[in-house]
Amino acid sequence: MPSVSGTDTTASQEVRIGSWRVLRFVDKGSYGLVYRVEHTKGLPSGTYALKRAIYPGDERFAREKELLARLNHPNVPGLQDSGEWTDAQGQRFPYLVLQWVEGKTLYEWAPKGMLTSRQALRLLAQIARALQVTHLHGVHRDVKGDNVRVNEQGHAVLLDFGACGYPGARPLTDTAIPPGTELYRSPQLLRFRYKFRRSPEAHYLSRSEDDIYALGVMAYRLVTELYPPPRTEPECTDDPKRPLPARLLAPSDWASVAPVLDRLILRMLSEEPEARGTAEQLAQEMEEAAASTEPALDRPIIPDPCQVETERATRPGPPRERAHLLRPLPLVALLGMMVVLLVSRPAPHPWEPLSEPSEEPLETGRDGGSVALGSTALASALPGGVGPVELRAVSLDVPSRPLKGQKRAPCESRELVEINGGCWVHGGGLKPPCDRDWYEWEGRCYWPFMVRERPPTSEEP
Repeated sequence: MPSVSGTDTTASQEVRIGSWRVLRFVDKGSYGLVYRVEHTKGLPSGTYALKRAIYPGDERFAREKELLARLNHPNVPGLQDSGEWTDAQGQRFPYLVLQWVEGKTLYEWAPKGMLTSRQALRLLAQIARALQVTHLHGVHRDVKGDNVRVNEQGHAVLLDFGACGYPGARPLTDTAIPPGTELYRSPQLLRFRYKFRRSPEAHYLSRSEDDIYALGVMAYRLVTELYPPPRTEPECTDDPKRPLPARLLAPSDWASVAPVLDRLILRMLSEEPEARGTAEQLAQEMEEAAASTEPALDRPIIPDPCQVETERATRPGPPRERAHLLRPLPLVALLGMMVVLLVSRPAPHPWEPLSEPSEEPLETGRDGGSVALGSTALASALPGGVGPVELRAVSLDVPSRPLKGQKRAPCESRELVEINGGCWVHGGGLKPPCDRDWYEWEGRCYWPFMVRERPPTSEEP
């Protein structure tokens, strides 16, 4: 039988995995290969996604199978089959066959400058419903935009349950915290990691509130094109000389977000887990809001060109100065460009898989477990531009010394990389050409970890 290791499935010989005929190779993630397959006997009919482990005996596949077998929901991929494929050396590789999911990742799908608050609410409500049924049995643990796929009709599916947790599941890692994506981690998890950084036997117990916080990060990123700053930097409590984390600004401070959506996003990002609400509560509130006749819900979400940085409002993380890039543009000219591009913008096109997939490990990559079904292989970089106006620039080489305002070495966190005396956050396996405001170093993309000065002890009311 031909090898089933990647792109060699284009050979003329028929390739089978169990009862499934491989039609084509789709993608490669940190822990899995994805193929588009059909049943050899046509039962069931149609095409499906087969995820096969890269490493023999990978426990993530049994974990994903265990949870998906309990879920039956339109916003979760249906489990069709599972088994093990044996290679020529006798190694056994688990695989899953799941519903094929068409569409684009969430951030790719969202039409820049044309997404409305009503559309965003409908999308987020679907993901919340997927979490609602998930939380009846466990937790997802890697909720992010790359793990949500949206088709042209606006139907969203939450993917990639390979890092999930449920009662009785064994830890996937020997670290204090479970697998996941750094920008989406809750304040409680960050504090636990710092508190038990020297205790290898400690393991954080993920809760549904952690998924809700990640949903809030996703929503913030969807409407502002920015990631919110981390809600905590626990090392600041041990060292009062450390700069405080950046202040969280409301999404409406960055873009024309309807008030109800603004409140819901801030609620999901609450410091206190109990204040975030359950997935069911949030889904119901989002659905009710989306069904209202409020005119503000139908206005396009466009970043505010008048937003500038002040002493009391600093940008929450990279890419760095979007407002700075806009200052040289007169407001009238900017609005004129936006009108022209809104009229001429082409309709969304069907998803096509990209090449050059990321092969970074889980803790540093885009992938929260095994690869997402039909997903593009590259992580979604922070997009540039304001609405439909694309103000793009080429990426830069990492400078020979830290940037102004950048955290300097030592970089205590494992998620930070020390380069030329400064602390940098890696781009999850992104390779050049990097997006604007990212920096290149030894064939990888990075952005600077910025800190801010402590605010004055008194502020204006």
